[in-house]
Amino acid sequence: MHLVGLNLPEILLGLWRATLYTEGSDKYEFWDWAVLRGDIWEKHGRTVASLASYLPGSFYQAPRNPALKMNSGYKAWEFLVYLFVLGPAVFRGVLPDKYWRHFCRLVAGIRVFLQHRIQREQLLEAHLNLVQFVEEYELLYYQRNKNRLHFCRQSIHLLIHVSPETHRIGPPALHAQWTMETAIGNLTREIRQDSNPFANLMKVGLCRAQINGLKASFPELEPDPSPPRGSSELGDGYILLRARERTAHAVQDYEIPVFRRFFQAKGFQFSGSVVPKVTRWARLHLPNGQIARSAWKEYLKPLSNIRMSRMVKVQIDGYVHFAEVKFYFALNINNCFHAFALVAYFGEVDHTLAALSHNTLLVYQCLGNLGLDIISVKNIKAVVAMPPLPLTPQEEADEEVHPGQYAGRVFLAEKPGLEIFHLGGNDENDDDDTSSENAGNEKH
Repeated sequence: MHLVGLNLPEILLGLWRATLYTEGSDKYEFWDWAVLRGDIWEKHGRTVASLASYLPGSFYQAPRNPALKMNSGYKAWEFLVYLFVLGPAVFRGVLPDKYWRHFCRLVAGIRVFLQHRIQREQLLEAHLNLVQFVEEYELLYYQRNKNRLHFCRQSIHLLIHVSPETHRIGPPALHAQWTMETAIGNLTREIRQDSNPFANLMKVGLCRAQINGLKASFPELEPDPSPPRGSSELGDGYILLRARERTAHAVQDYEIPVFRRFFQAKGFQFSGSVVPKVTRWARLHLPNGQIARSAWKEYLKPLSNIRMSRMVKVQIDGYVHFAEVKFYFALNINNCFHAFALVAYFGEVDHTLAALSHNTLLVYQCLGNLGLDIISVKNIKAVVAMPPLPLTPQEEADEEVHPGQYAGRVFLAEKPGLEIFHLGGNDENDDDDTSSENAGNEKH
């Protein structure tokens, strides 16, 4: 937690912002990496803040504008998402190229250790990336200059040992301090009296341990919560959630070919003049605890008022794709209830940027209506973010000459430690499932 959420951000941002102190003959003028200053830093901060609406609510706290909030309670989780989720995209074109690619090597290594399960090949590759990062760090920043010895902090050296220690004691996500910090916060909030705080804390901890023991021995004392009103369970942890249309909806003209192919594949026959109709659903609860929403309802809200949750990871026949969910619908086929999703796939990944960034910056092109398809909802595995790719200064200049040249480019951002998020019982809050809102939604 402290390594990736506090220590590494402190040293890297201190270098890039030229806030670390200098010694001897070393001057800030010699730091060609110190580019996050003045107008560039302020513009960079606005770019980071502008991506918040594209991060699903399951990503927790979205990074605020670091140029404004860095010194006023910026959370460790915000630093983690800022650097190791959004970093390869928001620092592209801001940092000089060699420093950006060096930073991406760090991101490639750290992302592996945020996983719940780590394969042996991933562990070896991550170790190679981190060792090379440390070696290049000394060549690029420290440069064997005694006046820069304070650049070589313990947190940089520690990266060499992360992989061997992971092999010895398991993934860091399983023993990081996030759980302890959360427990401390929960316990202290339960203390009701200011007097004798430690005695009260001990009593609260004892009561919690006793309750947990009872629940473990008698699970029926805390049955699983019932599904939300109006929902439809699909099995395997998938649940269709409202809003839902009251009556069937005639699909749009550009959707007709996709639906005709789909219905014909299911054994339904349509004449050329018949327009397929479906009843749309708005949301889907996934087995990992996330809630995947849809463009049908999210398009009704201004971008500033949502945390976009309609971008999903899809797995079909062992292959992973990424798509935008337009809406969900259900059919009764052979007396069985099945749910499907109309999705718009993204195009192929930009292999050039992927190679330059050590596969940390995966950029896709929006295909729009050209990428429409219908899939089973059980092919949806997770909710991801697909924010628009920030332009580099050179691309901004090109855009002025040829408007729309870089339109539709998005990059993949996945939630760190998603499996841990669900294992802790932290399913995403179903805050849209209120009677008043659903009643209004059903009128659409």
